[in-house]
Amino acid sequence: MKLRILTISLLLVLSGLIFCEEVVRIGIYDNPPKIFMGKDGTPKGVWAEITDFISLQEGWDVEYVFDSFDEHMENLKKGEIDLFLDVGITTERVKTFTFSEHVILSWFQVYTKKDKPLNSLYDLEGLTIAGMRGSLNLVGDNGLVDITKRLDIKINVKEFDTYKQSFVAIENNEVDAVITNKDYGNSHADEYGLIAAPIQLKPYKLSYAAVKRSPKGEFLIGKIDSWLSKMKTNENSIYHTSKRHHLGAHRRSKRLTRWIKFLSISIFTLAVISLLIYFLLKKQIQLKTKELNYQYNQVIIREKELHDVINKWHSTFDSITDSICLLNTDSRIIQYNKATLSMLNCQAEDILNKKCNEIFHKTDYRLPDCPSKRLFKSFHKEVMVINTNGKWLEVIVTPVLSNDNQLNGIVHIVRDITHQKEIERDLKEKTTFLNTIIESASVSMWISDSNGTLVSLNPASKSLFGTNGEEVVGKYNLFKDNIIKESGHMPLIEKVFNDGETVEFIIDYDFKQVSHIAPLNGKHVTVKTVITPVLNSNKKVINAIVQAVDLTDMKKIEKQLEEHSMKLEDIVKQRTNELEVKNEELKRFNNLFIGREFRMKELREKIQILEERLARREE
Repeated sequence: MKLRILTISLLLVLSGLIFCEEVVRIGIYDNPPKIFMGKDGTPKGVWAEITDFISLQEGWDVEYVFDSFDEHMENLKKGEIDLFLDVGITTERVKTFTFSEHVILSWFQVYTKKDKPLNSLYDLEGLTIAGMRGSLNLVGDNGLVDITKRLDIKINVKEFDTYKQSFVAIENNEVDAVITNKDYGNSHADEYGLIAAPIQLKPYKLSYAAVKRSPKGEFLIGKIDSWLSKMKTNENSIYHTSKRHHLGAHRRSKRLTRWIKFLSISIFTLAVISLLIYFLLKKQIQLKTKELNYQYNQVIIREKELHDVINKWHSTFDSITDSICLLNTDSRIIQYNKATLSMLNCQAEDILNKKCNEIFHKTDYRLPDCPSKRLFKSFHKEVMVINTNGKWLEVIVTPVLSNDNQLNGIVHIVRDITHQKEIERDLKEKTTFLNTIIESASVSMWISDSNGTLVSLNPASKSLFGTNGEEVVGKYNLFKDNIIKESGHMPLIEKVFNDGETVEFIIDYDFKQVSHIAPLNGKHVTVKTVITPVLNSNKKVINAIVQAVDLTDMKKIEKQLEEHSMKLEDIVKQRTNELEVKNEELKRFNNLFIGREFRMKELREKIQILEERLARREE
């Protein structure tokens, strides 16, 4: 074990030495004040200072590569850069990249021109919004495009390679608003005459990113995490001083210094021209008044937005057709929707602050199987189905829990499922009726599942094949039947289950010879088989009905008829031969008889001639 640990440690050390000797290519893009190229051509900003410090401590040979954010995401995947900084962490990205500890937490802000203020997301309807190509604030999950699409707000989007190009576009009136991170926006809004709209999106953690399962990338991220952990605990580290310098306190300090200088000059000027001080103070009061008015207007806007949200929530709540009530921990109704009043046929004052059993069941006690009673023990959703006044009702209660899992209330839902129960009853009756028909049918019928396995059979089928049912249900399968395979009928079986076609064939079937089951009293029969598929709404085979007509006796009769026909043919042949012999004999006899008649005629003629001669002589 010790040898294994020592080996791994040596490998890590060696890999560190190898990677330290290589150039570390780090991708950067234009996103001041966090990261940007200075006038001297070197990277500046929070990320640059932190990265330079870590690189110096680790002895890395760093090469910064400048490109657009979108291009660098592809460069990182292709391995053209080793690290990419200032990258938001998302569920989708962690599938491809390894991220360091987060360096900066930033959120997204919409900016508009001062003469075209926005009050809410819905004011973006029909506007053209500029943003940086590939940025989370524009096209990421919960980005502006995603949120407006889910709220059905129609916007037009123009993407640019940098935030600066986006701000130039709004300055030139090419777009109506721009979305960026709050650090870039707050640093450049005044420069372009913009104000922050009251539209802020989900904050994201920004980190270093490397390709997953890249030895070099994993090594670099590990080193960076180690240094970030140390720097975050030290308020005087480059991590905190750089963030204060670029993102917060430093700028405030500069503004304070300028104000002090201005005040000093004003005081000095007061000694010379007191009237000038009066006008300057008046101007300051006007500016402050304007600022207070703006803040007051923002509060009014926020209140209006909150009011709109509440109204939308109530509209949604009241549009639900099921009865929904919010109960307190004493099971008293403290809120309800319109469907509740409609279901109970009552007014608001009749149910508010009343216990649910008093309102829904007209009792002063909970039912024995009350789901709320069970919920107090389980702290989980509970369900009860009851039949009252000829209606079937489904009661669902769900707990409302605090952050420390304490019960704060109960969501009480009542759904009328009478129609569903009627359908279930009709279906059950039809199923019973169908099963009765199948069971009483004189024709052998059995049913298979979608895989060809027998799941049920009627008495006629048991009798025909000589089985008790237990030896075949769940065991016999059409596709495993060796007799069907040997008879060449398996393609027809596949047609049923693959193409949903009805097929029929005649087969000489010896049930005892089925190899994948062990029927004790299997019969040898000849059957005409018809297999009909049962399809669902998607035209997929879910069952097959197999009908078998016993042709065994018919086949025996056909065989007997065939044998009798052959015997008749033999007798006919024999009688024909005998007749031919008789005919020949008759023919010979006839010939003899005709010859004799001719000779007797000649004799008569000769006798007559002789008699005539004799008579003449006597004369």
